[in-house]
Amino acid sequence: MRIASLGAGTPLFLYNTSENLLFGIFEAAGEVAENIEPTAWSANPNNAKKSPFPFQVKFRVALECPPLEDEDFLLNHILRGSRGLFPNRSEFNNMNQPVQKMR
Repeated sequence: MRIASLGAGTPLFLYNTSENLLFGIFEAAGEVAENIEPTAWSANPNNAKKSPFPFQVKFRVALECPPLEDEDFLLNHILRGSRGLFPNRSEFNNMNQPVQKMR
């Protein structure tokens, strides 16, 4: 899915790469925009001028669920199975890299 195709109502999840947990279920509350929250995910928000992840979307909690652990069979199948979102492990590992500006 391209970032530009996110819009109101799109289901969203947050994957914590430090703790290997998947949080959700969230729902986009609008369109993608740059730097809605300029200090989001900054190492030092008090001194940050822009976010390392500038493409952002406002969201709401669609359904509050306990986080899924990375070892969860179903989560692994969805993310890394041969027909999953990230069948190539290196692509999945690079998810936490900042998104390049789209033009």
